[in-house]
Amino acid sequence: IMNSREKILVGIIAALTLVVAAGFATNFGFTDKITTQTREITKISEQPDVLKPKIVDESSPTVPKLEYAAISDNPNQKSPLTILFKNVENSVVQITSKVSVVNRNIIINGSPLESESSRLGSGFVYDTNGRIITNNHVVDGAQTVDVRFVDGNIYSAKVIGTDPFNDIAVLQITDDFTDESVIPLPLANSDELEVGQQIVAIGNPFGLSDTMTTGIISQVGRLLPNREAGYSIAGVIQTDAAINPGNSGGPMLNLNGQVIGINTAIQSTTGEFSGIGFAVP
Repeated sequence: IMNSREKILVGIIAALTLVVAAGFATNFGFTDKITTQTREITKISEQPDVLKPKIVDESSPTVPKLEYAAISDNPNQKSPLTILFKNVENSVVQITSKVSVVNRNIIINGSPLESESSRLGSGFVYDTNGRIITNNHVVDGAQTVDVRFVDGNIYSAKVIGTDPFNDIAVLQITDDFTDESVIPLPLANSDELEVGQQIVAIGNPFGLSDTMTTGIISQVGRLLPNREAGYSIAGVIQTDAAINPGNSGGPMLNLNGQVIGINTAIQSTTGEFSGIGFAVP
């Protein structure tokens, strides 16, 4: 029979035994958990190559690289159209013709009333001898013709040739123009034009001198009725570049600055541009 001291001692030993047993169980469980996680990683490393995560070397030549559009460091860089305009503006002129008009319904002192009207159009320099090309309807019947260059200088000219059936006229400057920078515009072969080709038109719409518009060739080979001649002009160029009254006789140019036609007419119900213009090739 154990006395009280012995009972207490036995209790303490039993308690210590339980604590040691509990600590061993805890450590064993922790170690097993780590081992399990390690096995999971090991299993991944043992899988086929197709399932392994791959590290891509961006320096490899097989890796596609993004390319970015170059941005000019020069904010003042001029566009091709601006350069074209600067190259040809001195070769495009404004033409003003004065025509006598007789009103036979009004008689003064036995003679019909006679008045003078003005027509405004455009033209371009054909050669260094002072010859200018324009539309025939701009100068038809004119007694005097004024040719104004972009610098403001005005010269008198006379009509030296006409082709009413194609609505073309040739002028000759009669004043001394030796101080003028007369630069002929080169001519292109209009037979090589294609629909969709970008073009520009330069002239003096509504008297607004030195105006450039741009568009495309909408179609070629159109027929343009010429009421004054009673004949349709064949092979006419159709464009969506804005052409208005005052553009007649001005050049239609390709992007090389070469003349491909003479701006001549528009199709409109209002008398102003509505998307369809015509140039004689």
